[in-house]
Amino acid sequence: MILSVTASVLAQWLHGALVLALAPLLAGVLAMAGARLRGRRMPSVLDPWREIWRRCRQRPVLATTAGPVTRAAPYVAAASTWLALLLVPGFALGMALAPVGDVLLILGLLGLSRAAAALAEMDAGTAEGGIRASGRLAVGAFAAPVLLLCLLVLVMLAGSSNLDAIAGFIHETPPSPHVPLALTAAALLAVALAGALGVAGDDGVPAEASGRHLALWRLEGSMRLLLWLCLPAALFLPWGLVPADAGPLAWLLGMAAWLAKLAVLGGLLAVLRGRGFPARRPQFLGAALLLAALAAALMFVSAGLA
Repeated sequence: MILSVTASVLAQWLHGALVLALAPLLAGVLAMAGARLRGRRMPSVLDPWREIWRRCRQRPVLATTAGPVTRAAPYVAAASTWLALLLVPGFALGMALAPVGDVLLILGLLGLSRAAAALAEMDAGTAEGGIRASGRLAVGAFAAPVLLLCLLVLVMLAGSSNLDAIAGFIHETPPSPHVPLALTAAALLAVALAGALGVAGDDGVPAEASGRHLALWRLEGSMRLLLWLCLPAALFLPWGLVPADAGPLAWLLGMAAWLAKLAVLGGLLAVLRGRGFPARRPQFLGAALLLAALAAALMFVSAGLA
């Protein structure tokens, strides 16, 4: 029992360190792939990490109208996004924070991060900041109903809103045609790609950010990008996930499977970016809402027939 608890805690710490290290690298890989698709000179995959490290050593320059919100917002946003990533299983199931890994909590942490960014945009009192803040909140208002409808279908299927429980249910369910589950997977993939396209297209950095605040915003944006790819991978591609108490060798196999899934989803995201899909995010979100609503309706109909 003690060894199992120790292994789950070690797996959680390893997961937390990995997402911090992988997030800027993923942003660098996507930037390199985008430059390759456009026929431009490819940057180094380490450029985001170098930028974050360089900015961390600089003092932020604040506007005269900026208040405490501008100073606190980057720390709140980065911490909440990192906590949300900790709750999404990457290479293992049953890590230390798995019992509190509720999808609603993850959505709440993402909402807190989005609210912190919007408040930071508005705190300086500029017209541009207000416009950017309204855009952030509008995207969240479109994405939240899709995610809640997807969660409704998954809760009806798995009997729980816990992410580990849902991933375990899908992993253990024998492969068979299931229309609501397929529609939910398509809806979640569409909204995740729309969210990732928004992060990749605009970094999610407030216009007034500088110095170490800018470094935190860039780290938060890269972690949010990683989260949008990890969420569909954990829910609908749970193969390769190993028990947290399986030991280091199993963890390595789980990490290899995790990186392979991120490579597939990242490649799809890079192709969409290269073909100009960031401008079509509203269509992505509209299609995702339609698919999620249809999946929920089918689940209620099938439950009524049963």
